[in-house]
Amino acid sequence: MHVALGLSLIVASLSQAEKGHPRNWRGLATCLHMQRANVSSAHDVLRFIHRHRYMIVPLSNPPTSQQNAPINRNTRHLSGTPQRSSRCPFTIEVVEDEDTVPRFLNRASCRGCDIKHCKPVMYTHQLLFRKCKNYWTWTKKALPVAYVWILD
Repeated sequence: MHVALGLSLIVASLSQAEKGHPRNWRGLATCLHMQRANVSSAHDVLRFIHRHRYMIVPLSNPPTSQQNAPINRNTRHLSGTPQRSSRCPFTIEVVEDEDTVPRFLNRASCRGCDIKHCKPVMYTHQLLFRKCKNYWTWTKKALPVAYVWILD
């Protein structure tokens, strides 16, 4: 299991712990489901992270001034109109979740379809899921990407 933790939280936790403010590292210990008896300092939290082979990474892809400039790209516009299937007229919807990377995923929806014959085509996405403020874990999410007509 790979887990990405914000490096800034660890550094801030250690510096705050040295100043007598253990709130940050105790919050991280709670998020990691550490036993209270095993947590007496920020170093215990770091030892736990190392022992369980978690990854500590800096914040990635910080916005830059170049990213704010509009970029000309050749893109295809997907609308919510039904696809070209007369038997299973599915539409594409965008699912937004602030606690995952990527934040937006496409999902097929087939309202009014014959559920006996229109079956979903599933695709499993690998996502980073935010469990706590700076604690992310890899997870899988299966979503329908199309619907097809199946004969009995």
